[in-house]
Amino acid sequence: FFEFLRVVVMLAAFKYIKSGLISDVSEAVSNFIESLQTGCRKVLTAVHDASIFRKNRLYKRDVHEFFSRQEPLLRNVFQAFSTVRTSTPQLLTRKPSKASISQNESRMSFGQWEHFLRCSGILDPRTDPHFTLEEAQYCFIWSQPLVTDEVNRHSKLLYLGYIDFLEAFARVVTFKPLPNQIVLNAYKVENARELFQQIDEGIHDASVMFRDTDWKAEEEKQDPLQEPLEMLLALMMHKFDISKDGVISAEELITAKIMQSQQQPADVLPSHLRERRQSTSKTGMAFRRMSVANKRLLWRNSSTPPPAGLPLQLSRKNLV
Repeated sequence: FFEFLRVVVMLAAFKYIKSGLISDVSEAVSNFIESLQTGCRKVLTAVHDASIFRKNRLYKRDVHEFFSRQEPLLRNVFQAFSTVRTSTPQLLTRKPSKASISQNESRMSFGQWEHFLRCSGILDPRTDPHFTLEEAQYCFIWSQPLVTDEVNRHSKLLYLGYIDFLEAFARVVTFKPLPNQIVLNAYKVENARELFQQIDEGIHDASVMFRDTDWKAEEEKQDPLQEPLEMLLALMMHKFDISKDGVISAEELITAKIMQSQQQPADVLPSHLRERRQSTSKTGMAFRRMSVANKRLLWRNSSTPPPAGLPLQLSRKNLV
């Protein structure tokens, strides 16, 4: 903590005293902290109360019943887009508590959350400019639990568990315009999946379900959340249920992930997929060779000859 305070004082000195704006150190630190607070107020994630949505709309019986019915489906989807991560054992205590025992559990990073949204058609800037990547970030961040120990429980600070994933999924409906029963009746379709199918076939324009939404007003509503959740689930089923049998299999999830990664250009892929695609390109291979070469730099100043089988481009004379 004291080292952090020292950094704050040094930054304030560089910003105000060295530039000649202020001569007093205490005044410079005060102005620097005030500028930080002003900047944080401009960041939506720093000032928003994430509990408003939970109290008004999430913690309701209809939402509990919806997620209970769809638990097998949603849990399989979560497992397909998450990674089993080992929680960090206690570092600062001599005897770890039962809650801190290392456990293997599936957790979802933001890159995997973004990949899920793109594969499911929920995040698609080409057809729906109303739900953006920035709003997807809000859904991810506001669904993370409060972490009191950022060292020993850092995985909860960076990733989403299954319950957190359900909350982030529910938060999407406050940002993304979805069709309601009035729209379904107007276009004479029985369900949302039929409407999404007609949109893909070009019978209707995707704008049929666009409407102005105010996410703050949506969070403060007391309306049931079940209907928009059903519409969002229908969109996901429309993209993942390739065989149209009403069930999403593991093979269909894998197929959807592969199709999404191949169809999307590299600049809109999630970060972890961009890195994977780059690693297979010539530039990526060059970087991989460079990393191997850097590991072999120890032979440059060593009198021991390079090990047998070392490639010619990695030999000591070429590394000098």
